[in-house]
Order: sequence, then C-alpha cells, then structure tokens
Amino acid sequence: MKLTERRKEFLSQIIALYKKTGLPVHYVTLAEIIGVSKWTAYDMFKELEKNGLLKRGYEVNSKEPGRSVIVFTPTRRAQELFAQTRKRINNQDELRVLKEKVAQFVYGLRPADLKDTVGRIIQILSRVETRVEFCLYILALFLVYLDSIGQARKEMIRHLLKVSIRPEIELTMFVGTVIGIVIHTVGDEMGPQMTELVGLFVQYLEELSFDELQMLTAFLTERLG
Repeated sequence: MKLTERRKEFLSQIIALYKKTGLPVHYVTLAEIIGVSKWTAYDMFKELEKNGLLKRGYEVNSKEPGRSVIVFTPTRRAQELFAQTRKRINNQDELRVLKEKVAQFVYGLRPADLKDTVGRIIQILSRVETRVEFCLYILALFLVYLDSIGQARKEMIRHLLKVSIRPEIELTMFVGTVIGIVIHTVGDEMGPQMTELVGLFVQYLEELSFDELQMLTAFLTERLG
C-alpha cells in the first residue's frame, strides 16, 4: 500500500499521540497539535480509516452529557507499517552520501526550540527505509539534546568514547550517557515513544554490517568535533 507523504505524516502523529497517552485520538486534538483545521484533520482520518489504518470508536462527550464523540485508534496494520523491516546498505559510496545528508540536516538545525527540533527528527524516523539511516537520525537526535546541555559535557563524552574499542559499544554508550545527562540536568523523563526508538536503535546496531557501524562512528566523531 502506497501512502502519500502527507498521509504518512498524519498517521505518524496519530500513532505517536496514541502511544504517548494510551488513548484513542480525537481529530480535533490532532488538528490543534499540527496546526490544521478540524475538518481537514477529520477528512484525513476518514481516508486513513478507509485504508484500514485507523479504527473508529465512540466516547462520551464530557462537555455535552448524552452525546458521544468520534475517536480513532491505529490498527495493527498501521503499527506494522511503521515497524517494517529496514534494509541494509553495503555500498561505501551510498553510505558516504547518506552520512553527508544527515550531517547537513543536523548542521541546519541547532534552533533554540529543542522541542520543535526533536519533533522534526521523530517524524523523519517514521519514514526512513534503512536501518543505518534510522540509527543516524537517532544519533542526530541525541546530538541535538547534547548541544542544548553545553560544551563541557560534550567534551566529557568525547573523552569517554575514546576508551571503547568496538563501534556498537561506542554508539550505545553515547546514547545511554546522553539520556542520563538529560534526565539529570533537564529533568525530562523518556516517554514510551522515545523508549521504543532507543530500543530499535540498539536492536538495529546488532544487525548492521561492519561498514555501516564504521560510518556511524565516523559521523558521531565528526559531529562531536
């Protein structure tokens, strides 16, 4: 089944909200989050429902007793669409091009609005087709977090990673260390969506080729300066 990029974006937002709250999603709620009219959102929900990606339900309207509101839940088909098996890249030229693409993306971010930046990266993660690209954007996500914390901690992590002799250990050490720093300094706790993304990252690292792992560590080294 082929989905347009716009429908993929809507569906990824619905799945993210559903995983965050554990509750069916009302189209008005999503409309407010992504900044479209409630009618635009409702039409998109209906299209996704026709494609078997959303299931309709009804809840009591707390504001108007006796009336119900329409809510939607992502189907298993929708969940599987975003958990599809990602491919491997073994060509050195392709890996180099991919690394530069993500590096340019990260270089162009660095905004003051951390929440908006993290949201953009998470949206991209739902659409990537290869394991190594998924892992690249996870590293980009935590590099953005690290930049928001300060240069001193970046220097500490740079020295810490030098003791690792295996790429996969270096990469998981980086993500784990940044998570700990973020929770300690910012007070942010990892929600279910972030926990799932990190879990996939660790899983994919075990499935990558040596060349892919080497490219990831090179990307990380370059971005840490």
